[in-house]
Amino acid sequence: MDKQQIAVRLSLKRIGIECTLDKFLYRLILQKSLYLVQEAGIQLGYYYNWYLYGPYCSNLAKDLFAIDDEIRISKEDESDKWKLDEPSTNILNRIKPLFDIDDKSQLAKKLELFASLHFLVVRKKMDRQDIQSLKHTLKDFGKDFEESEITGALKELQDYGILP
Repeated sequence: MDKQQIAVRLSLKRIGIECTLDKFLYRLILQKSLYLVQEAGIQLGYYYNWYLYGPYCSNLAKDLFAIDDEIRISKEDESDKWKLDEPSTNILNRIKPLFDIDDKSQLAKKLELFASLHFLVVRKKMDRQDIQSLKHTLKDFGKDFEESEITGALKELQDYGILP
C-alpha cells in the first residue's frame, strides 16, 4: 500500500466502515464516506466528479480495489503499522456518528444524500436555502428525497462542520 492508500484505510477504520467491495452498495458507502471524510478536513488527495449516484472518484475506486487485493493476497494489513496524526484522529472522531447506522441500505441512502447535497452546494454553488431547487436537481438524477430529509441533512452537515 502506498501512503495515500494507508490514509484511506486508517480513515475507514477510525469511522467504523469496512473496506468491503463485493457489492455495489458497499462500494457506494465507501465512495460517499471518503468524500465526506475528505470534505471534513482529511486531506486524502482525491478529486470527485458528479456521477449517477453523486460524487465519485475513479482513482479512489482503483485504490480501494488495490487495498482489497493486497489484504486478500498477503493476508496482512500494512496499515496496522501506521497511526493517524492527532488532528486527523480528532476530525474523524467528530464525524464518526454520521456513519453509525447498522442497516447498510439506510447508511448508503443517507451518505448518498449527504455527499450529493454537499457537492451541489459547495462545488456546483447551488443555494442551500433553495430546498425546492436542490430537491428537483436530486430528482433529475433519480434521487427522490423529501424536503424534510434535505433540510435535515443540510443541518446535520453543518452541525458536523462539513458544510460551511
